[in-house]
Amino acid sequence: MDLFKRIQNQYDSMSDNKKQISKYFMDEWMDVAFSTTREIAKKLDVSEALVVRLSMELGYSGFKELQNSLRDLMRVKLGRLDRIKDFQDGDPKEFASKVFEIEHQNLSHTFEVNTESSIERAVALLINARRIFTVGDRNAGAIAILAAIHLNEVLNNAMPLVAMYGTADDYLRDADSRDCMLAVSLPKYSNYTLRLVQLAQSKGVPVIAITDSTLSDLVRFSEVVLLVACDTLAFNLSHVGTIALLNTLIAHIVAENRETSIENISDIEGITSERLDRLKE
Repeated sequence: MDLFKRIQNQYDSMSDNKKQISKYFMDEWMDVAFSTTREIAKKLDVSEALVVRLSMELGYSGFKELQNSLRDLMRVKLGRLDRIKDFQDGDPKEFASKVFEIEHQNLSHTFEVNTESSIERAVALLINARRIFTVGDRNAGAIAILAAIHLNEVLNNAMPLVAMYGTADDYLRDADSRDCMLAVSLPKYSNYTLRLVQLAQSKGVPVIAITDSTLSDLVRFSEVVLLVACDTLAFNLSHVGTIALLNTLIAHIVAENRETSIENISDIEGITSERLDRLKE
């Protein structure tokens, strides 16, 4: 079991200081691989002994063994470029099969970790919302926009708050419990997304978080958490599982809110047909 899974299994029962160290292990694991306990303790304002003790409670003989496990992981991660070069130099079909194998694993894991009750709770919040704010930044920005497009197709009340630095607060000014926020955050997690989620939660807006780990900062501010796997052969994150999860939410909404969905989609098709007719003139 790797460090990240060990932390996830024990995180809820940890003290605040141990949670702080664990979060640092997760977010800055490449730095941890080459830092001393003194450097980590100083940066987090905790004792060196606590860093060592947490390492042992996570199942390692000490911090050194934990550190070695991260260095092994780094070699695997950094070795991806070599694997890509090997595939490029060899049979392209082998490269494609490996990519699809990883994506299949992402889909399977995403399907397995999300319960039907969590999906149903998310769907209920979306259907009953006055307005839906979709939030994402950097690699999650496109997903937030796509979510708003599809939600507008069936519910006609979604607004993407993407790359709106300094202005997003204005759109949330009158937000309340009648609204809903769908926030997407993947490594490296965005402070922009977190800030908007915190603002929404402070106004009583229920938040649905789509993220890759229960250790994501979004989790403690969200009413519903949906997890996605985003592993990849290269360094970029995979969005296959995320899009599949989004498609699942849309399918549930259509099934439970059929008449409204049909009406909204018919309106969109009517507008599209009208535009095409004008182009023909």
